[in-house]
Amino acid sequence: MGKLMDRIDKISELDFLIDKYNIDPKHLKSLYIECNTIDIDMNSELYRIMSFERLKQSLENKCLSMSKPQTWVDPFETFLMNYRARLKDGRIVGFQQIRDRIYCQCWSLRKECEGLWKVHTKDYQYVRIKTTAGKLMEYLYDTNNIFHYLSYFIGRVTYVEEDFIMDLLKEGVGSYFTSIMSSYMAIVHSLLIKRKAFEYEDEVRIIFNVHEKDDVDFSKVINKWNLKNNYFDFKIDTNDLIEEITFHPYLKEEDCVKFEQEIRAREYNGIINHSTLYTKKDMIVDF
Repeated sequence: MGKLMDRIDKISELDFLIDKYNIDPKHLKSLYIECNTIDIDMNSELYRIMSFERLKQSLENKCLSMSKPQTWVDPFETFLMNYRARLKDGRIVGFQQIRDRIYCQCWSLRKECEGLWKVHTKDYQYVRIKTTAGKLMEYLYDTNNIFHYLSYFIGRVTYVEEDFIMDLLKEGVGSYFTSIMSSYMAIVHSLLIKRKAFEYEDEVRIIFNVHEKDDVDFSKVINKWNLKNNYFDFKIDTNDLIEEITFHPYLKEEDCVKFEQEIRAREYNGIINHSTLYTKKDMIVDF
């Protein structure tokens, strides 16, 4: 409750400054981002494993793609979005409308993780990209969207026992979330809760919540959206945001050479390397 009220107070202060001194919101962007940051430092290094084909698309189009959580396989990752309750008057209520207006992208604080690589074993044509939390939010957060402080978030995932999630639903999510925050913040926080079985991922998520009102000036926003699509793309400077590209540890050396050539052909000038997770090393101990 305290953190929520602090956030509301800070945003109110920023809005007051903008109105009183006619400040362009972009000049206070970093302060707004701070308000929408949950349990993560902006200097934190983040990593994301993606297919080589998706990387090439990102380099060519100079953008990253976020997806609607409703497309995810694990139902527990969207437990609040799927939650419904019967009110005393018999009406059924839920978060379905909000659910269709959310996009996410998953990153990890772990530079090297066998479990994360192991998920991607089909022909090993996967890469890991590196950036920072601050750079991600710098490109995602758009003050030209008049609902920006309700729209762009980044947060570290908290891992809980499955019983905790079930108890949360049984006791009434409303008493836990919606009594202390509006529905959009309930959804944001619920997307930062995951089962302990996935704790090895050490995940961080960026979240884009499309506001229910449609009076956004699309001629001004940097990244336009269409809620009919399950994906939302936001523009990036690939050489600035992507600090490093690492090939799958099982990718053959000849394929590494070929992949690097394709990456360089797409005007990427950053660091490219090959994961040494499974590389044999000489173990010599001097006595």
